[in-house]
Amino acid sequence: MSVEEARRAARVRLGNLAAAKERTRDADGLPWLRDSAGDLRFAFRSWRRTPGVAAVAVATLALGIGAAAAVFSVVAAVLIEPLPYRDVDRLVAVWDGHIKDASLAKLFASFEDFDTWRRHSASFEQLGAATWATGDQILTGAGDAKVVLAIPASVEIFGVLGVPAAIGRTFEPDDLARGCTVVLADRFWRSTLAARGDIVGRSLALDDRACTVVGVMPARFAFYPEAADMWRLITPNREQLRPDGYQGVGVFGRLRRGVSRAQAQAELSALHRTQHAQDQHGAALAPTVYPLQDEFTWLAGRNLRLTLWTLFGAVAALLLIACVNVANLLLGRALVRQREFAIRAALGSGRWRVARQVLAEALLLAACAGLLGILIAEGAVGYLRAFAPIELPPGVVLAVNARVLAFAVLTAMTTAVVFGMLPAWRASHANISAALQSSGRGVAGHARASRIGRTLVAVQIACAMVLLVGAGLLAESIMRLGSAPLGFNPDGLFTMTVRLPRTKYAAADRRVEFYRRLVDAVRPLPAVDGAALSTTFLRGHGNAVLLVEGRPAPSLETTAPDVGEDFVSPSYFAVSGVAILSGRVFDDRDRRDGESVCAVNEALARKYFPGADPIGQRIRTTSSPWTTIVAVVGNQKSMNVMHEMRWVESPFVYRPLADGAPPEATLLLRASTPGAGEAAQRAVAAVDPAVPVANVQTMRARLAKDLAYPQFRAVVLGVFAAIALVLAGVGLYAVVSQLVAQRTHEFGVRMSLGATAASIVRLVVLQGGLPALAGVAAGVAATLALERAIASLLYGIDAAGAATLVRVGALLVVMALAAMLVPAVRATKIDPLAAIRAE
Repeated sequence: MSVEEARRAARVRLGNLAAAKERTRDADGLPWLRDSAGDLRFAFRSWRRTPGVAAVAVATLALGIGAAAAVFSVVAAVLIEPLPYRDVDRLVAVWDGHIKDASLAKLFASFEDFDTWRRHSASFEQLGAATWATGDQILTGAGDAKVVLAIPASVEIFGVLGVPAAIGRTFEPDDLARGCTVVLADRFWRSTLAARGDIVGRSLALDDRACTVVGVMPARFAFYPEAADMWRLITPNREQLRPDGYQGVGVFGRLRRGVSRAQAQAELSALHRTQHAQDQHGAALAPTVYPLQDEFTWLAGRNLRLTLWTLFGAVAALLLIACVNVANLLLGRALVRQREFAIRAALGSGRWRVARQVLAEALLLAACAGLLGILIAEGAVGYLRAFAPIELPPGVVLAVNARVLAFAVLTAMTTAVVFGMLPAWRASHANISAALQSSGRGVAGHARASRIGRTLVAVQIACAMVLLVGAGLLAESIMRLGSAPLGFNPDGLFTMTVRLPRTKYAAADRRVEFYRRLVDAVRPLPAVDGAALSTTFLRGHGNAVLLVEGRPAPSLETTAPDVGEDFVSPSYFAVSGVAILSGRVFDDRDRRDGESVCAVNEALARKYFPGADPIGQRIRTTSSPWTTIVAVVGNQKSMNVMHEMRWVESPFVYRPLADGAPPEATLLLRASTPGAGEAAQRAVAAVDPAVPVANVQTMRARLAKDLAYPQFRAVVLGVFAAIALVLAGVGLYAVVSQLVAQRTHEFGVRMSLGATAASIVRLVVLQGGLPALAGVAAGVAATLALERAIASLLYGIDAAGAATLVRVGALLVVMALAAMLVPAVRATKIDPLAAIRAE
């Protein structure tokens, strides 16, 4: 038998091949896969017939998905991804807090307290300490003298974090007896020391001391502050251990397994009370244990957590607006295709089959939008990495990683369901007989679809209202914060830090002489109108308690230390622009006369001498000798270290620089040209080449750093609000246009019976205006909750101000009128005879 004969015999015996395929079609368990593939192919062909509509829908969704993925990448990196340390969930930070003053909630603990906790606490596997308050050091012997950030740290700090050195080792207990020991940051090792392979065991000169390098940390290692160049061991002769040179430390620990933060805090509090039973100052403080991840987020930005969640909520609202827009678009398509869906149903397709086809079309749109959204997110994250508009916690790396990709995919699928569900339901519930009898216009159910569309528009406008009000409040806050009177004149003011070598300028007289020569060298420079020095310029909250002669000494246990102290040159007030309210400015003659004098600001005078003249009164702080007040000056505002959106006016005492002359000071220049900073640097080098200059910047640039987070929030939310406004306008335009198309016959009849163009416009505006007004009303109600949620992000705004609400409401009304104008005019151009004949 030949092959052909055998094939024919088999067909005769087994039956038709096509029939066999049909019989076995459902037996392989994959009919759903084939059906889904068929739905997607049909969806592709369907969208290919209307490429413009598909492009608009994809672009709209891609904007929302891309923005959401970009914001989520930052949220995930900062708040979800664990810090790059071992068992980070057991790592904590311990701060002291004043029991009477909530503004002093997170203070460095004394090294003595840390040492007690380290030796006696049973709640921790290890406790370590570090401080960035005394980190600046002068590095010599590696090119020009420069200021580096060498963080004082205890032996245990790297063990607490569980990160070994990449080269060499970290600190060991034996290093305490070996003098100055440092561990280098990888960035510093590469940029300053050219990645020398033999660096371990060599010495670096820091503040005229030889410090032995014992290791280099890995490139990815980061600790607060991230700009640290190295870590130097706190040895028994360090200032942290000397009562006359007290400097606090941040305490970081690793909890033992099974020990909670509450248990650890209770133990530390008990140790603290025992240690300070006879110490008023210590008894006024209490330790608090915080998760390390939360504290690094707080240190990077006081409102960073709230900022990220606010932006995430804003982008969710934007994504909802995009979904509503596309849902309205698909709803309109479903109405146009009602006859097609009715025919499908008449031929035996069930409701789920019809709905599944519409969902497949939505899924295809969402998939394309998701891919484009990932590219948008990658671009946005790349911008954040390149320009770093805000500070992020140490060790945070922004990237569109697997977590962000999964979020983008999940978001795309969710949006497909959100914007596809209503059109799918509408398509699957078409009135078959009415649809088959109609040519497409005036189909029963259009009124219900229009109500759904108008409801969705109201949702869009409510979301846009919330975003616009939020952006308006943040923008108004940043303008008020940036334009608030500071008590000095920042325009034309340059600042730079000078730090004197420890050994060469150990004597106070030598420091005083250097500062005098420095001011004399800088003052004659071209375009320099004045020069002055300050030791704590704009340092914010004070940390001393004030004593007034003739009054009982305040209890350190109940009095919060709130007085700041600044040692300034006599020209300081004239150069900075701080007003002299009463009295006289001190000068060099006061030191020669032997009597110590000072100036106090208005905040101190008001608090400690209410209703009295402070001139002639003698005062002192807990760290300075008695001095006589000779002047009252204006308040200088500075950013509160505990709150991002607050200017503070702390009580301050200004003393002559000659009375203190610490080894570090800020040089202030009143100048009219940008080159004054460089000229001043050369002048410093001429006075003493061994004195490095750092942080050269204009006062405006310095203030801009304080405003970086508020500006970032306002700009991003403003962009989201602008996109939302456009999408809401487009959505309203689409709904009103659809309404006009559906009511063409009605408008034709009305016009044939004598209706004027104005009455037709009024009908269209009424149909579109009602959902717009409903959306505005709902948005106003939502802004009340918004204002409470973001209260700490606002400045100078008591509530969701009436002015902001009126402006935003007016903007939305104008947008709605503009969106309705073209469809309304189009309705007046309808030919009555053609409209009636078409129906």
